[in-house]
Amino acid sequence: MRISDGSTEKISRGHHYCRSQDESDRLGETGRNSTSDGIQQIRSLSADSPRENPIGSTSKSGASSPGKALQRLELIENAFLDYVREDQARMEARLAESKAKETSFLIAVAELKQEIHYLASKEDKSQSE
Repeated sequence: MRISDGSTEKISRGHHYCRSQDESDRLGETGRNSTSDGIQQIRSLSADSPRENPIGSTSKSGASSPGKALQRLELIENAFLDYVREDQARMEARLAESKAKETSFLIAVAELKQEIHYLASKEDKSQSE
């Protein structure tokens, strides 16, 4: 709105409000076979198809052999132990690196302390003379 000479005048913002159709007509229609929430469910192609184990623990006949189960267990065990041992080796290498850095740091600090003590004692001698 704008006020001019004591009266108000409406100013259009460029948006024209128009209802050419009823809102429910524009929403579309629901299908007769749709679910109550509007989402169609996707199902298996065959209603009686068996679910398969994603790991493949059973053979096609549905039975698992002890030899295959033991073989899989050994594979899992070896893979895990390889991972753990590699991780331990990385940690030990980092520990050795950390200890070496600590040693070099302590040496540098000790040298700096020694230099400071030397300078302080040299200053004390010059002041006492």
